[in-house]
Amino acid sequence: TLHESIPPQTMTSSSSPPYLLNELIQYRFLSAQNADKSNPIQNAISSSQTCRPEKKFLSSNKGDPLLILYIPFNGKVSLSTMLFNFIDSASCPKMMRFFINHTPDGVDFENYEDLNEMQHEEFHIDDENSEKILMMKFRAAKFKNVASMHIVIESNQDEDGQTESKLANVQLYGKTFGRNESFKKHYIPEKCWHTRY
Repeated sequence: TLHESIPPQTMTSSSSPPYLLNELIQYRFLSAQNADKSNPIQNAISSSQTCRPEKKFLSSNKGDPLLILYIPFNGKVSLSTMLFNFIDSASCPKMMRFFINHTPDGVDFENYEDLNEMQHEEFHIDDENSEKILMMKFRAAKFKNVASMHIVIESNQDEDGQTESKLANVQLYGKTFGRNESFKKHYIPEKCWHTRY
């Protein structure tokens, strides 16, 4: 599937492009269940904007693809798009499930299948993706008034399920409520307007 974000210059006067919201994340409360202690969630999420693989990344524990990311925001946001880099083909996340507005420990490996997920996405990669960038769009009606989000990485591209999951440079785009002038406005980079998964 080819997913396209709307270039800022093509937006109409009645709309505006999504902004990078990473600056509004509460970084001290970030967490990831089943993360490798040597490659924590702080390696994968920062306030900077980039579309290239880095040496630092988030990884699940060795031999286990499961991860649950918890991302809280300073105030409520409306999410539209997520970008991230994968490190290699086998460890690239495949099935992701998204939950919003739960307490930090409100989503875990024991209960997530019983909770009301807002969306799930299955990623596929090919040899043409030389930038190692994946992009997805959130369903607008379900990702309004988001105070926090859990991302469950259920599997990766290794069909045997014996490889840890890895990702880097997680970027979340969308809108804020009444704070659009209080932080730097970064738009989805041009090289990411057309991203295949």
